Amino acid sequence: MAIKLLRWAGIAALFWVAVHLKHPLLYRFRDLELPFVFGFACLGLWLARRGQGPEARLRQAALAAILAIAVGNQAWFLWQKHEVLAATVPMQRIGAHFVVGFRDFDSVQSLAEKGLIGGIYLSRANLKGASAG
Repeated sequence: MAIKLLRWAGIAALFWVAVHLKHPLLYRFRDLELPFVFGFACLGLWLARRGQGPEARLRQAALAAILAIAVGNQAWFLWQKHEVLAATVPMQRIGAHFVVGFRDFDSVQSLAEKGLIGGIYLSRANLKGASAG
């Protein structure tokens, strides 16, 4: 019974991450989100195929849906990124109202060059080790 509960808790956690893939509050984990969901969902599918009965089929369907949601959210994120970086006039008009933070300057340099942001937020974290020169 405890193992069954752990299985479904794991599936629920994977579902939550897949639905919230690329969410701004999960920015720290952006590089790990898709591999994490993909890896654990595939592992779960491989383990669930050994099971018999309706519960195993339900787990397989849930894990397949998680994979589809994660891949769909990744594709949506990449399409939105492409649309923003295309630097159309409407995007420049909207972007002029945004002040953004960054991990490293290279991540916002192209946005600034294309006129897609109005300003850059500086903090101690993104200026660490930088000099005024």
